[in-house]
Parts: sequence; structure tokens; C-alpha cells
Amino acid sequence: MTADKIHASRKNKVTGSRTAEVAIHHRGMGLAQTLQVSKPSLFCGKEFLKNAASSLSYTGSYWMSAVPFAACIATLNKLKQIDAPKLFDSLGREVTSGLQKAGAEHGFNLVVSGAPALFYLRIANDDSLLLHQEWVAEFVNRGLFITSHHNHFINASLTHEDINRAVEIAE
Repeated sequence: MTADKIHASRKNKVTGSRTAEVAIHHRGMGLAQTLQVSKPSLFCGKEFLKNAASSLSYTGSYWMSAVPFAACIATLNKLKQIDAPKLFDSLGREVTSGLQKAGAEHGFNLVVSGAPALFYLRIANDDSLLLHQEWVAEFVNRGLFITSHHNHFINASLTHEDINRAVEIAE
């Protein structure tokens, strides 16, 4: 939500344009959430607007707002420019094959399922998933967060150095 939606803007003396004095960002857990600025929200702006902003409810952050649409369009253009589907597929295959190889070297059959850019990992013959959870805990203890019961997401910030480090941790 931006300040112009709550009429908290001022006129720029030089350009004559309206400039927001507050920007509020909140990740709600439902369709309508109160902006509890003191807890899960990010409040950027004038202190005197904090109480008014914290009493607002909203149902979305993108309706009739140009900034999120512009960000989305810019993101889509960048994803086209870098050929994101091909990149994500390639990076996903690289990381999963490296992890599988590292597991095999230690006698584990790491099963990879799903699309390479959105893969799921599990250790074969571990019906209780306890071994898998211990394996994930070791990753976390060694500085790499992976999840034990959910698929993994590849993104454009992942580098070959990151993948090499993940495989190194797995080894």
C-alpha cells in the first residue's frame, strides 16, 4: 500500500508532483489484514502517520496501483531477456545432479522429482523421513538452508559458485 491510497502525500515544490510521505508494506495471512505496523509490517515515512496507518485494513496491494504493475512488467521483461525458463532448468539440473552424486558417494540414493526449477528431494528407503530430516539439519548446520518437506525453488540470483558450495556441503 502506498501513501497516496491513504491521502498522505504532499506536493513537491519544485516539480509540482505529489510525493508520498509514507509507504507501508505488510505480508498478511489472509484476505483482509489490519496493518499492524509495530509487528509484521515495514513502515517508511513520517512518524505522525504511523497510528493512522496501523488502523487501516486492506485486501490487496496491487489494485489500481501503478508501481506493482510496473515492477511486474519490468520483472517479466528481465525474465524474457535472460531466458529464465532455460536458465532455471539448467541451474536446477546442475544442483540436483551434484547433490545426487554427493549422496551416491556416501551410499545414499537421493531421489529428485519435479521440474528441475522446482525440485523435491528425498532419500530413498527412508519411509519415516527421519534420515532425510537429519540430512537437512546437517545442511542447515553447515550454512545452507534447504527444506525437508517441500519443493525447492530456483531463481535468477543462484550462481554456479552457490551450487558448488551446496554440493561441497553435501559431500
